[in-house]
Amino acid sequence: MYSLKYKSHWRQTVFAVMAGFAALLTASCNGRPDEVTLTVLYTTDVNGRVLPYDFSLNEKAKTSMVNISSYIKQVRQENPGGVILLDAGNMCGVQPSSYYYNYIETQSEHIVPAVYNYLQYDAVGLGATDIELGPKIYKERLPREYKMPVVCANFVYEDTDEPVFNPYVILERQRVKIAVLGLTRPDLDTWIPRQLYAGMDTRPMVETAQKWVKIIQEKEHPDVIIGLFHSGAGVPEHNIPGKDNDNDNNGLASVPTGMQAPGISLVLMGQDHRKFEGQFENVKGETFAALEALSDCLEIGRAELHLRLLANGNYDVQVKTQIVSMEDQPIDTELAAKFADIPPRVNDYLDHPLGDIPDTLYAIDALMGPSRMTDLIHNMQLDISKAQVSLANFSAIRNIPSGRITTRDLFSLYQYNNQLYTLKMTGEELEQFLEFGYSRQYNQMTAGTDHLLRFVYDKQGYVKRSALGPELFTPPYHYTSAAGIKYVVDVRKPYGDRVEILSMSDGTPFRPKDTLIVAMNSHQVAGGGRFLTQGLGWSKEMTQKRIVSSDVSDLRTSFANYIRTNYMMKTDLRNDWKVIPVDWFNHAKAIDTKFLGPRFDFSN
Repeated sequence: MYSLKYKSHWRQTVFAVMAGFAALLTASCNGRPDEVTLTVLYTTDVNGRVLPYDFSLNEKAKTSMVNISSYIKQVRQENPGGVILLDAGNMCGVQPSSYYYNYIETQSEHIVPAVYNYLQYDAVGLGATDIELGPKIYKERLPREYKMPVVCANFVYEDTDEPVFNPYVILERQRVKIAVLGLTRPDLDTWIPRQLYAGMDTRPMVETAQKWVKIIQEKEHPDVIIGLFHSGAGVPEHNIPGKDNDNDNNGLASVPTGMQAPGISLVLMGQDHRKFEGQFENVKGETFAALEALSDCLEIGRAELHLRLLANGNYDVQVKTQIVSMEDQPIDTELAAKFADIPPRVNDYLDHPLGDIPDTLYAIDALMGPSRMTDLIHNMQLDISKAQVSLANFSAIRNIPSGRITTRDLFSLYQYNNQLYTLKMTGEELEQFLEFGYSRQYNQMTAGTDHLLRFVYDKQGYVKRSALGPELFTPPYHYTSAAGIKYVVDVRKPYGDRVEILSMSDGTPFRPKDTLIVAMNSHQVAGGGRFLTQGLGWSKEMTQKRIVSSDVSDLRTSFANYIRTNYMMKTDLRNDWKVIPVDWFNHAKAIDTKFLGPRFDFSN
């Protein structure tokens, strides 16, 4: 009895060994290696920083694609034929050079695809700021100029549910088959207006990943699947306690998607500009790696995929991740020389004069409270829209000196490709909007020596710091202010009870029940900063019903036209609002200006 069992077990072992040998023999006959290491390099949120020049600041760039390029060339020499190069999206926004090729120099080759083609990327993802450029650019021009596929499975046509771009791409390295699946954060309507992707929509990340991983496995039989996801990690260890973590909703995030879509070995992330590395288990108990590098070419993400052929003919995949700083990386002089004629051309456009301003506009004032800089934006929005009230956020990157104001100054004043909207809002809703904003911008002060701005604190009560400096509770581009009404913000009072609207700016009574026409940018209308969705509790449908008008031109174009028409600009303070107690505000403003350090040094 014992010997029979033993004999049966022995036969099973022999058969297993023979089957494994047959699988290995088949793999060998197919030319598949027994063991191989592949290197994945990836960038994210490059934001147009492809040349060694910061066109907004009119100075040499700290990091750009020319630093990235030298590192890529080095790694390709280390692992010939074994490197995969990817980008997770948001490639063409922010930098004025991108704007120049997006909207001004439209007949020449676009500088961003030109550099990506030079670097020989294998695939690129899709982010919200790519879509914000408008369908003529993201849907027609850029895919035509990129020599690599744009991959995104969950950006689809509404009527057919078919992906607008390739859902995935199959690559081959060292006789190993790699699938790259693209996804983007599905809540586009909280970032950009629907008119920029009319007839198209986004689908949930988890369901889309599950669907396409199954299709890829059944149709392509890849050895490795990589997720190229333009969305943040969305896991508790990535959240910053005490911070406004509006990019970390698990239903919209990358790591939970990887957990629910078994088969993915590596998830490359973007969008929320936070460095991150981690190893996680999916629902089947399999391990996958997740990686996010910083934006603006400050870092590059690197993953080593070590594949070992198993007896069943599949590969065991082990992933090691690394984030590499580019700040000390030398520039690729060949790349810089290839496009050396571009900066003079772009600078000539940016230095074109638009008008004159009598006062220097200080960005630090706009960060802290009432300012000439923000009031200039308010004045332009009110005049262009003919609204009663203007709402504006902070997006400046440097001071604008008195004298001639140029096209370049508009990119310093306003970074983003937003449009101008007008909406109907009651006085009560306007006050609620401001309460929501100032609860995240300002600290609740108990004395003039307290911080004015709201920071993130550790368990010991100290302000937390990152590589960029003190950690603010919410990003400064979510700071807000209003014009057209007179009001005060009392920072002694608790959050939600600190704004008092006194009257309209012209002295007429402010009536909370009255409906006002309010001007604001498309980012806030779409839900950016959650002012409308969380602050006011508006649904998407309610927001659409409140819209009175929208401008098809981006705000910088509208501002440029306004300045040309009103050549000598007025930059007097409107004196619409103030923070009280005034002596506390002035003292705390001086403290926080020094405390913020070089991160917010707007002098140029």
